[in-house]
Formats: sequence, C-alpha cells, structure tokens
Amino acid sequence: MLNNCEFDDWFNGYKKEMLPELIEYLSIDTSLGKEREAIPCLESLLEKYGFRFRVEQYHTELGTHRANTVSDDNNGKVNIRAELNALSVTDGTVLFNSHIDVVPAEGVGQKLLSPWIDGNYVYGRGSCDTKGNLFLLFGALAYMKHKEISPQFKILLDLVSEEEIGGNGTLSTILHGVYADMVVVFEPTDLAVHRGHRGCLTCEITIIGKAVHMGSILEGVSAITVAMKLIEGLNALEKEMVRESHSDSAFSIWKRPVQINVGKISGGEWPGSVPEKCSFTFNVGFLPATSVEDIETLLKTRMKSLLSEYPEVKVDFDFHVGLRNKAYIVSEEDAFLKRLDQSVSEARGLTKSDGIFAWRASCDARHYAQEASIPTAIFGAGSLSDAHSANEKIDIDQMRFGIKALASFLSDPLVVA
Repeated sequence: MLNNCEFDDWFNGYKKEMLPELIEYLSIDTSLGKEREAIPCLESLLEKYGFRFRVEQYHTELGTHRANTVSDDNNGKVNIRAELNALSVTDGTVLFNSHIDVVPAEGVGQKLLSPWIDGNYVYGRGSCDTKGNLFLLFGALAYMKHKEISPQFKILLDLVSEEEIGGNGTLSTILHGVYADMVVVFEPTDLAVHRGHRGCLTCEITIIGKAVHMGSILEGVSAITVAMKLIEGLNALEKEMVRESHSDSAFSIWKRPVQINVGKISGGEWPGSVPEKCSFTFNVGFLPATSVEDIETLLKTRMKSLLSEYPEVKVDFDFHVGLRNKAYIVSEEDAFLKRLDQSVSEARGLTKSDGIFAWRASCDARHYAQEASIPTAIFGAGSLSDAHSANEKIDIDQMRFGIKALASFLSDPLVVA
C-alpha cells in the first residue's frame, strides 16, 4: 500500500506538468475522421513516459469481420500500439486501452475545443471520455519511476480510433494480434471497476404515410403521428426491459441498467400538408443474456403490432446505421479484476464490502472479452453524466485517486488464491 502523505506531496508537484499536457491533448479536435491529428502529441507523450510504439494501419480483413460496425472505407485509418520499455517482475501482461476519438463538439459545446481549468476540474471535449484517463496510466508510471518501483507486469497500451461509432479501431488491433492476461479499458466510471457492460443496438425506423392537403386530413395518414405512436411503444418496452433487468445481479446497482433513447427525428414536408415521411433513430440497451439478433426480432415484433390500425403505412427497419455492441460479462472471481478493484478501494481509503458490477453503458471492452477471450475491466475517472455533454469535465482529485490506484495495482504482487 502506498504512503498517502508521500504520494499526495508527489502528486501536487506532478500535476503542474500533467495538466498542461492534458490541455494540449484536449485542444486537438479528434472527432470522427480526425484521430490522426493527435498522433504527434501522443508520440511525444509516449516517448516521455517510456513507451516504444508504432502507428498501425487498420487490418485488411476488418471490413469483412462480423463485428465490423462501419460500412465506409477503412483505408488510411490507424491506431497506435505501445509497450512500456521496462522489465517486469513477472511474466504477466496487462493491456490498457484508451480511445483517441471524441464525439463532435457542436453548438454551445464548441467551447470545449478550447479546454480550460476551473477550480478542481479540467473542462474540454474528451476530458473524461476518455483522453483524461490516459493520464491515470501516465501518472502511475511517473510515480513508480519516481519511487524506482519496477512494474509487476508487462504493460501494453492500445490507443484506438472510432470507439464512439462502434469500435472498429479496437477490433483492428485484435485482428493484428493481441495477448494479455487482463485488459483495462478507460472510460468515465467515477473510479468504479466494472466487469462487463450492457449491449447497445442502433436502429432507424422510417415511416411512409399518405400525404394530402391538411384540409383533407381524414383522407391522409400522418407519418409523424405514426412515429409518435411507435415512440410511445418504445417507452413502454423500455419499462418492461428495465423491470426484467433488475433480476440480473451484475446490474442490480443501477436504477435503469438498460435504456431506449430516441436521439434523432426527421419528418414532414410542408406545414399545410399531412406528412408523408418521418424517420427516427434510437439506441436500445440490453443485457448479456440477450443477443443483438434477439433485440432486432423484438423491435420488429413490437413495432409491427402497433401498426394494425394503419394498413396503408409502410415501415422500414435499418439495423446497420450505428452501434451493434454486444453485452459481455466476466467472472467476479478473476484474480486481476479483484486486485484492481482492491487497489482502487485502498487508494480511496474505502473498505470494499460489495461486489464488482457491470456498467450501464457500452464500449470497446466487449471486443477484448468476446473476440480475444481476455478478462476485461472498465475503469476511469470522470462521470458518465458529463460525457458527450456541453459541460464535459474531469475531477483532478479523481485523477489523483486513479493514478494512486493504478500505481498500487501495477507495483504490488498479484496473489492468486
């Protein structure tokens, strides 16, 4: 266990160099297609913190892989693969994953592209999701170097593209080859360690009604009215799914472990016309016992059951417009997982009394668990409620605890019962 006072004194000095580095990284717009813009900054950071690294093109077989979620051309897209230049005490290997991409900073959120510090928070697009969390690892390694502590494990790092639109970057690294005894995927979990996550499927429904002049409204069929009815049906379905999800102990800490979120609507042609067309796009969360295909079937069945009073309406379902993230879960008894969870509790001065739960969002962790069969944890500073928002931020105190937890995790021997 690390000495609290000594660590805090070190951190107060270290954050003076860490924060400008984080601000520089946050100031680079790495929204979809712009991830390459951060490569010079990341290469400089990796060199400073003792990594050897390479820029790796997307795998040539990615486009035909069953888990590929993006239909456009993958040529020219890259990840960064890195390995710490340090001898480890054991032969164990821990791989960290941090995605480079961020959601776009639009509207009032555009100010986040000029990051700033206010009190104990760093504001900026990607601060918690998840550029800031990369510095938990960097900080842990800096502290260990300061204390001349050798890592217990070989340390690998994948810096990946396109997490926010389905995870093709991480999938590419797995196709190129990946080995580890444990993977830690950085995401804003408020420093909780999670052992799985719910799945997420994106669907677009397009309704074609019958357009007429509003004066003849009884002879038409409003596509917008039909869309409203279907959305009401989705709200009812969500309530059913939430009730059923509470029986899964891994997700029992969440009030709404699964969600249905309508995030985009487009419809209508003219204020004086009954609208002919309306489409809406939504995400559906689901638990590990359910497959993506199960959700597709459920949605079609439920939505079509609501259309009996509209025989003239045509409805199209498109399940290839966004995320097709499977859910996953790993054993709560995994030795690496338990050690990481214990390290976090010790760093925060807490006594661990409850279990290790799964997350109510989805991320790239599923690829390592499902495609590479590696036990995978999700962990990081920052709150999910701040991610993707116009007020995205990360708490510097949470970063301090996260750095301390990883330093402990990487420097203490793993005890396998």
